[in-house]
Amino acid sequence: MKQRILPKALKQGSTIGICSPAYFTKNEEIVQGVSVLQDMGFKTHIDRSVAINNPDMLSSIQERVDALHRLFENPNIDAIMFTRGGYGCPQLLEHLDFDLIAKNPKIVLGYSDIAVLLSAIQAKTGLITFQGPSVQYLSNKRFHPLTAESFYQTVTGNKTTMCLDKKPYQPTIVKGEIDQSIKAPFYGFNFVVMSCLVGTPYFLKPPEDGIICMESYQPTYFELDRVLHQYRYNGYLEGLKGLIFGQMGFQQHEMDKADMEYYKYELGPDKMLQHHALEAQLLMYDFPAGHEGIMLTSANCARYRFDIRKNGIDFTLAEDVLELI
Repeated sequence: MKQRILPKALKQGSTIGICSPAYFTKNEEIVQGVSVLQDMGFKTHIDRSVAINNPDMLSSIQERVDALHRLFENPNIDAIMFTRGGYGCPQLLEHLDFDLIAKNPKIVLGYSDIAVLLSAIQAKTGLITFQGPSVQYLSNKRFHPLTAESFYQTVTGNKTTMCLDKKPYQPTIVKGEIDQSIKAPFYGFNFVVMSCLVGTPYFLKPPEDGIICMESYQPTYFELDRVLHQYRYNGYLEGLKGLIFGQMGFQQHEMDKADMEYYKYELGPDKMLQHHALEAQLLMYDFPAGHEGIMLTSANCARYRFDIRKNGIDFTLAEDVLELI
């Protein structure tokens, strides 16, 4: 395992570089998201590769790789965000200069298809990466104050507790004792896109004693169950302290019903959690990290504390993940 590298925390006036390694984003969504970042006190730099109105993949593999390298090399860029996820990031991994990235550590933050970039960077360099919103996620259509607060507090190095005690950000607890406090490495990722990295050097293995949060975009139950079997058969669910499903808007597919009737196998978030991680201390779903609703920002594989209360969960970063300026 690579020695951990802590990127520097952001402060008022820090510059966030933005590029698009996957799908395009509408111009108005970029403008709105950038405005939110600027209102927080950050400067922004949009890489020249962002072809805002291209309805297909933004650019070639090499152009997207070069854009990411430019942001890492630029000493005036303090953090890197992405316009959105989508598809395309797995194409970049074999072309990335991980030595360049390790020599220029900075906050790298995203979700969805970006999960493979975060996994590869942290696995190959030791640089702590962050699951969090894209620029699009901060636009008017998806903006929520808790998403913005969690982002700001995390990237500036504050260990603020997120009190998840009200809908729509109150998770459903399947297993967990009231007044119990669980501290463990926490790793949130998109289970669909990450499945292509299992068994490769780009795969950031979940901590053996950690808490995993899986999410995706409107999956069916049988799709999630299939991937959970893959992770369990590879040993990644053994010894976990917790298994969590993020907010992802499950679709009810006709195969879900057919599978349950034919195999007498019940599919659903609570049943799958209990089936695949029965020994874990904490099982819950609808955690506010995913494609639906609110997106909390978290440092990948860093230690977090989950305090279980009668009406919800307190979620707190429990170690330093940034170099404070």
